[in-house]
Amino acid sequence: MDKKDIKELGNAIVTLQREAVKQTLLYWKPEVERIIDTKSKDINAIEHALDALCEAAFPRMFRR
Repeated sequence: MDKKDIKELGNAIVTLQREAVKQTLLYWKPEVERIIDTKSKDINAIEHALDALCEAAFPRMFRR
């Protein structure tokens, strides 16, 4: 594998990561809006939504 191949692979990974973040945000947006609009105090729902959003934003920090 030469430098060009490695660079292309790296670019493809970054593109996939960005798409994954976009999809996660699209998926969770209605739930987050519901939590905010209803002023929900449901700790489990809030925690679950925050965990999902943090996982998308900072994937390496949340791997187990």
